[in-house]
Amino acid sequence: MPEIVDVDLLRTALGGSPSFHDAEIQALRLDSAQRSDGEARLELEIHLFVPERADGGLTFRNHTLATLEFRGVEDVDLSGFQPQNVLFDLVLVDAPADDRAPITVELQASWGLSGSLRCRQVAVTAATPFTPGPHSVYGP
Repeated sequence: MPEIVDVDLLRTALGGSPSFHDAEIQALRLDSAQRSDGEARLELEIHLFVPERADGGLTFRNHTLATLEFRGVEDVDLSGFQPQNVLFDLVLVDAPADDRAPITVELQASWGLSGSLRCRQVAVTAATPFTPGPHSVYGP
């Protein structure tokens, strides 16, 4: 599995290894980088949390807004973005035959945004406490 730069930011915020199952994509940003270094980037803001069974129900703790930056992106193929975008999983796969973009990223959706891309590097650029909004199924 490819390395995620600064993944420890997520481990600290969540109290363990991150899971992208049922995480919500809050925002998507594409940057061609023509005004900077020329290395195209894709950025996702993803609401992560830790599910916990309590009192016969399911609650969520350690709500975190994670910003993931995919650097050196190519072959971006995304569809289905809408007001709610819930991941089934985010999968990173080594693609050793390509030195320019050796990581394949699959956004496997339960609902909303899905697709794939290839990139040179994946990095966590932020992991901050998060309060889900009134339209989130994970809200208080």
